[in-house]
Amino acid sequence: MTGHFSNFRGGKINTREKPPVIFQEVSDVKLGECYPLSGKSKKNSFDPVRVQYRYERRAIIREIILQCLVGEVMQQFIRQEAQKIPEVSRKDFLGDIAEDLELINEIRIVGLGVTPEQLRWWMDQSSKSSPK
Repeated sequence: MTGHFSNFRGGKINTREKPPVIFQEVSDVKLGECYPLSGKSKKNSFDPVRVQYRYERRAIIREIILQCLVGEVMQQFIRQEAQKIPEVSRKDFLGDIAEDLELINEIRIVGLGVTPEQLRWWMDQSSKSSPK
């Protein structure tokens, strides 16, 4: 037998043959190391509020971008939606939304249901409405 299964002989695997190398070893990466997506992130520890309310936060951000909410209208929408979050977690939740909106880019919208063009349009409108 030849080809992909050259070490397979008559129904038995020849364990004396060294298996083919599928992945090359990468010497500068250590298992268990994590690298931040952005150096701007202030959080270096586990944020249970960020994890617990991820779907709610992303839904708010999606609506902000899709409806092109900016300025006071956006702030009012965020405050209204945040009322659905228990008061004990609300301050952290609002901080997480503010951080996400500050750091948003085309990579961070993956899975959000927003196109890069919609994001650029919202960012353009948002920059026009912010005080100089």
